[in-house]
Amino acid sequence: MHKAIICTTALLLGLISGSLVATLFFTSSTPATTILTTYTTPACGTVGQPDCTVPSPTPPVPVVNTPAEPSPTVVINFDTAHTFTLAETVTYPDGLVVTLTTINDSRCKPDVQCIWAGELSPQFTFTGGDFTDTISQLSLGTSRMEPQTIGAYTVTLETATENTATIRITKDNPTSPISKTTIPKQTVAGAQVTKPTTPVPLAATPQPTTLQTDSAFGVEVTALITEATKKLRQRESLPIYQSDSDLAASAQKYSGRLLSGNYLAHIDRNGCDLTCRFDESGYAASSWGENLAMMEYDDRPTAEYVANFFMTQWQKSAGHRKNILSPTFTHQGVGVSVENGKVYVVVHFALPL
Repeated sequence: MHKAIICTTALLLGLISGSLVATLFFTSSTPATTILTTYTTPACGTVGQPDCTVPSPTPPVPVVNTPAEPSPTVVINFDTAHTFTLAETVTYPDGLVVTLTTINDSRCKPDVQCIWAGELSPQFTFTGGDFTDTISQLSLGTSRMEPQTIGAYTVTLETATENTATIRITKDNPTSPISKTTIPKQTVAGAQVTKPTTPVPLAATPQPTTLQTDSAFGVEVTALITEATKKLRQRESLPIYQSDSDLAASAQKYSGRLLSGNYLAHIDRNGCDLTCRFDESGYAASSWGENLAMMEYDDRPTAEYVANFFMTQWQKSAGHRKNILSPTFTHQGVGVSVENGKVYVVVHFALPL
């Protein structure tokens, strides 16, 4: 990381108030002498000075404290896009109160080389409505534009800047429940695509005759991603990554956090990024990277299909491909969490100290 050092030159000005500083020079055979004298203006009534008329004091103007008028309540209808400014609070027809508390900016700075592009992540608080007196928090992100559900509300981030965030909130109607579609979603680092209900493998692989446990399925996906990464690096004449149990533990922990939170982001809902996660685990490295992916399904595909799909999508992304084929990183750890028709994959790369 480059640090910009700004040098500020301060010009100091000396000011002598109420006095006149005079410098006198003598032209004689004696060395020049500098004399500082102070001249004071005589006060009114001094001998030799004209009389002065002292103005009568002006009576003070009374200060009236007028209470500030309360800000009008902004009411927004559901399913209507609204652009929040920082600290703005709006109310919805059922009494739901939403406040934009902050916007985290993890995007790459112009003078910093980054592994991933980062995002703007608006943070909102929810109270009232179906939350009654409780306060709930929701973190959104420009790299994960898919709708997020909080209680009975569905929140979609449409745009965000450093100071504003435009969201659309809808509320479930208990009398008209929304039917769930059976189209699975495969998401790679926030980019969502749709696939048929029964995914078509990219490579011909037989479906298992018996359904694996979540744990066994995760272990197989991990092994396949590790092997696929090895082959890609060998093809590019790069040394293969060393498997790192500490990196794998870090990746596994974060995949579980994403699964339990039902979202996909490089910055978690507590504002913790990969650097923060390495600090939490005590992992020391001079450079590091992270690849994420998520898939939802009705009928579980094979582990070969999942690994093949994620590796293919990562190779289509410059940042993710850069992690896989980095000439700098030397170690890799893969974490996979599977539950309730969802699989989350986290890959951590590093050059350990």
